[in-house]
Amino acid sequence: MIPDLNRVFELGIEENLVLDGAFLGMWEQLSDWQFRVLRELGLKPSDRVLDVGCGPMRLGAELVPYLDDGNYYGIDAFEPYIRLASKLLPMAAPGKTAHLLADHDFTFSRFGARFRFAIAQSVITHLSVAETETCIANLVEVMEPGGQFVFTYILSRRTSGRLYGGRYPMRTGRFESSSLFDDLARRHGLTFRILDSDHPTGQSVGVMTFG
Repeated sequence: MIPDLNRVFELGIEENLVLDGAFLGMWEQLSDWQFRVLRELGLKPSDRVLDVGCGPMRLGAELVPYLDDGNYYGIDAFEPYIRLASKLLPMAAPGKTAHLLADHDFTFSRFGARFRFAIAQSVITHLSVAETETCIANLVEVMEPGGQFVFTYILSRRTSGRLYGGRYPMRTGRFESSSLFDDLARRHGLTFRILDSDHPTGQSVGVMTFG
């Protein structure tokens, strides 16, 4: 369930996080969109889901109650988000467990699990081409045959950047064409398709399917 966003804000302050109105204001729209897309692609409660760049478990707040216990796995490079997610978990899904990990190298294998679905909402949008390929290559190690990776991206010839949390480089507008993802898919034995989707912020959506 969607937690009390005022409480999310307060817990964020405890972790020295100021979650602005734009972030919290889109909480429900983005979590609902992600959850709906996964279900449309065939998500079942028995499936394990890897939430790449899970943040403070925005999607997890809806997924954990839906999935069988222990089937949600969230990973984020920003450790304060993982600490906040741990505090939100009992509010969103009392009595249920989830796996949360702070890691900025996409080492998904640390979970020791294989996944039917993975999703990255507004993550690939901020990665370099090399980082994107590392993410895909590491997913190959942990995705089940037929598994699907849903991700959003922005096509642009302009690149901007900043340090997220004063520490992690974030880029926006790195990809000029979706053909990059076709190339990445071919190199790693995957298939790529563009998903026709009404993303709340207008981002493009891709799906990679693992053989």
